[in-house]
Amino acid sequence: EVFDNSSTINRSNKRDVCHNGNIININVNAIAAHQGHGDAVDMDGDGFFDIDNPCSDIDCDDTTYDPENSCCEEGSEITFEGPLFVAPADEPGTYTWQAALEACANKEGCDWYMPSKGELNAMYEQLGPINNGGSGDMPSGVYWSSSEINSDLTWVQSFYWGTQAHGGKVGSVRCRCVRR
Repeated sequence: EVFDNSSTINRSNKRDVCHNGNIININVNAIAAHQGHGDAVDMDGDGFFDIDNPCSDIDCDDTTYDPENSCCEEGSEITFEGPLFVAPADEPGTYTWQAALEACANKEGCDWYMPSKGELNAMYEQLGPINNGGSGDMPSGVYWSSSEINSDLTWVQSFYWGTQAHGGKVGSVRCRCVRR
């Protein structure tokens, strides 16, 4: 297949379809029939399909060729050793340290992770808390970092005072995910 990435037009008359867990290449005239019985289609030829399927991640814009499948939530962009994107909201509720790591790793859409001690401090400095005069969208409270002190302790950061301290991994703390 030949793609004109500047205009994102797929010039072939065939498309890949995820059919019963296998990728098949079909004529565009057969797409409606396959969609009718629940098959996922890759209209832009980037290897990602338009609906939930066993063949790939979901393509959030199947009209634009994007081999990276960058369908991440936007969030806020800050700078810490390069661009760092902060999720637009906290994960709901509070978490133990291990549960927070898992919540970020399982967050839909991109390679989200729990921020390190340094990344968390950059979030505080550049976003600031909402209810302490900051211009960002971080609620005042304590947030987990992924930076461990030992098997029982890790670093946390107060988004009220801006201080970092050690916290026991079994405590219940807020979590905001980041990605590169």
